[in-house]
Amino acid sequence: MPYAGYLAWFGKMNWFVAVLVGTFGNLIGSIIAYAVGYAARNTLLVKLKKNRHYTAAESWFDRKGDIVVLVSRLLPGVRTFISLPAGVAKSDFRKFILFTTIGSFPWCLALTLIGYLLGRNWERIHSILHPLAFVVIALILIWLVAKIVKYRNKLTDLSEK
Repeated sequence: MPYAGYLAWFGKMNWFVAVLVGTFGNLIGSIIAYAVGYAARNTLLVKLKKNRHYTAAESWFDRKGDIVVLVSRLLPGVRTFISLPAGVAKSDFRKFILFTTIGSFPWCLALTLIGYLLGRNWERIHSILHPLAFVVIALILIWLVAKIVKYRNKLTDLSEK
């Protein structure tokens, strides 16, 4: 979204259209995550019910699920992941779409505006942040490999029993 804001500053894109397209893209990704949670509901529930915190979380989501989706969309970090549990909890799909859209719009607007305001300094900022992107990608890959190894070790332990 910041890059879309930069393109708008540069005159290559309409900033409001960028915000709307970003919001729509966020909605599509969220619907996919919701569908995955919904489809995997039975498998996930079997595993989750073994977790002592699950019952409390399920009850809380049943009572406040709609507002949880909206508020979570506004929180950094959490906003990306709320769709999956919303699908597992079978949240009302129409409300999910409404609250996801309402909660995603301010983020898309703010990030596009940041890119727009950075306009003339974009190249300078890009030259500083671009190398950091490789560090972030490397850290994500290390984390992913560690998760795969941990999962593989669990499978090995289970097969030995």
